[in-house]
Amino acid sequence: MKEEGMEVTRFLNIIIYGFQKALWEVMGEAAIAASYPVGKSMLEIMKKELGLKVAGEKPEDVLNGIAKRLTEDFKIAKEVNISKSGDTITVEIGDCVCLPVEQRLTNVGIKPFACPFTNIAMAAMEELLGIPTGISSLEVNSPKCKIVFEMLRE
Repeated sequence: MKEEGMEVTRFLNIIIYGFQKALWEVMGEAAIAASYPVGKSMLEIMKKELGLKVAGEKPEDVLNGIAKRLTEDFKIAKEVNISKSGDTITVEIGDCVCLPVEQRLTNVGIKPFACPFTNIAMAAMEELLGIPTGISSLEVNSPKCKIVFEMLRE
């Protein structure tokens, strides 16, 4: 990325951090609940305006489709690795442009709650597979984040 692009990304990350911090200060942990409709909105915009096509019959197929778009097309991360064990799916994201936001939030005691991959993935799995999904953990350790999803089956 050109130096100019890095400055724009840095500025946008500052804005995103400010909004997330403010939302947390107003709502506390209830801000986490707000992340699901954000993911649905992001998914809809990406499908309509950017041609995102997410398909698959298995959760890992859906997540791999999203990961491919985010790494290859949108270049927001360098790598995404997905593994599944039972109803648990682990996603490791390397060198994501949002990592500085998540680190700043963590440094001030705020749980990361608006990771784009997490929010889009949760909305896509519910929409395409009819499987509601929860987040067991979201760890921020530079240069990677680790997200653990649990499929909430009845």
